[in-house]
Amino acid sequence: MDDSQETNPTPEVATQEVKAVPVQKKAGFIRRNKNFLITIMCLVFFTLLVIAALAIRSPFQINTANQAKQETPSEVKTEDINELVDQAQETVQKKSSPTPSTSTSRIPTKLISSIPTKQPTTIPSAAPTKAVQSNKTIQLSVNARLYDDMNCNGEKEGSETYVTASTTMSLWKMPEYNLYGQSSSPDSNGYYVITATIPENDSIVFQVSPNPVPPGYKSSLGETLPQVTMDKNNTFKSVEIGVLPYANYSACQ
Repeated sequence: MDDSQETNPTPEVATQEVKAVPVQKKAGFIRRNKNFLITIMCLVFFTLLVIAALAIRSPFQINTANQAKQETPSEVKTEDINELVDQAQETVQKKSSPTPSTSTSRIPTKLISSIPTKQPTTIPSAAPTKAVQSNKTIQLSVNARLYDDMNCNGEKEGSETYVTASTTMSLWKMPEYNLYGQSSSPDSNGYYVITATIPENDSIVFQVSPNPVPPGYKSSLGETLPQVTMDKNNTFKSVEIGVLPYANYSACQ
């Protein structure tokens, strides 16, 4: 019994010996890998330094950029332009005014730019109106015949007969006496049909006369050669002209 007690360790001693084995293993691992662990720690330390350096540098760069922006000359403001324009206007006014005025009222440039400038109004001169001329023409017709004015009163009466002797009837534009038409052949009723062509918009006064008076006749003392006005609304006229036979000429004087 005594020998067994001496050779077999107690439970407490066995437990301590079991715990000491892992600790010894860890110490041995650290001794064997000492250089590797130092290298790892150096890398980690260097990485932390780099991160810290970058963290410090970034705010510095942002501040430097902001300072550069602040130092860069900004664009010219509108207020500065207006102030320069005001000064230039004031200088021009002082040079152009003969006597200096005690108070100078200046309109702000912004208001000046907003005031509409009144443009001079020019009334176009009316172009002269030209009469519209038509190229269309109309044809006129005048029937004329002679009668024996036996009593020299210039009127055709029932007992007076028409003259059958041949002559030439002429159509004259008055007062120029421009010849517009003639006829030398009477129709079956004794009428000389005279035709003429005039512009559509014209109105012309014509005089009808025998030229010459038929042989054996003279112009009637009481006869006034007929005049007619012709236009597009009056294209036909009929006239009778009295002539005096030589046999009755002494009776009408």
